[in-house]
Amino acid sequence: MAVAIRVGVKTLAPTVDYPPYDATRAFYASQGFHLVDIIDPYPAWNPGNPCAIYLNILSPTG
Repeated sequence: MAVAIRVGVKTLAPTVDYPPYDATRAFYASQGFHLVDIIDPYPAWNPGNPCAIYLNILSPTG
């Protein structure tokens, strides 16, 4: 039976103009991650830093 693994990451949302995170989000997109939600305000982060949630489904390799 094959099992898929869901991987999630949190990063600064694209609604904030901060170039270093443009590269971060581009990397996640290049690895197959998809933006699924933006949480603003995100309780664990300082105000003004909305959280982008990205998910990817990894397939088994063996």
